[in-house]
Amino acid sequence: MKRDMDLVRSMLLAIEASEPYADVMRMDIDGLLPEDDEQNTEYLRRYYHAELLVDAGFIKGDATVGEYLVQSITWQGYEFLDAVRDPEIWKKTKAGVKSVGTASVAIIWEIAKGYAKQAAQTKLGLPL
Repeated sequence: MKRDMDLVRSMLLAIEASEPYADVMRMDIDGLLPEDDEQNTEYLRRYYHAELLVDAGFIKGDATVGEYLVQSITWQGYEFLDAVRDPEIWKKTKAGVKSVGTASVAIIWEIAKGYAKQAAQTKLGLPL
């Protein structure tokens, strides 16, 4: 399965928008999966990406039998989210990554920070 950075971003935004310590990413993937293969695939894709978010240090969470419970976003997760939050910056970041061909999370993060810094300089009229 390929890593989907759009899904990573949208999951972080959804977690942030939830109540603190709510089980926002409770995913039933054992036994009670939807019968529709497309929905089943989406559950598994989200579960996999929740694991990736933990591996990256962006969220705290636990896998239990058949579900994934997200506890919170980490400081590092918020730092990444703040860099990619703005839809225009995210659009430019994805275009930049596409022109390079592929990039690690660290490179994606640096590209996003570069665009965010550029936007701040333009809006504030200050060198940063």
